[in-house]
Amino acid sequence: MGSDDGLLNAFSAAGCGRAVCQPLWKGIATGEQAAVLSGPAIAIGVVYAGENNGQILAYNAKGCGQSICSPLWTGLIHNEPIVSSSPAVVNGTVYVGSANQLEPPIGRLYPYKLPRR
Repeated sequence: MGSDDGLLNAFSAAGCGRAVCQPLWKGIATGEQAAVLSGPAIAIGVVYAGENNGQILAYNAKGCGQSICSPLWTGLIHNEPIVSSSPAVVNGTVYVGSANQLEPPIGRLYPYKLPRR
């Protein structure tokens, strides 16, 4: 789950057996507006999330063996500072929408072909 503090929090889908669970790991985002406002998408062991500073982030779904993980891959969206839509992964391509807050509602869809694993 994303957060406005610049972290992507990964939790067990089975829960932890308590009312409040700690994340299994956290993915760190960087930059001035590093909020992760989108819901993540998971495909083939990779978690994809949009960051509110114009980037798409990809993390190993299993984490990195540390409590804070850096992205495996970062995709940059040019000329548009906001990536608050949730990515979708279809047939080896991750799709993400963006918006430009500096102009009237303008949005674009960006496809990124994923490397073969």
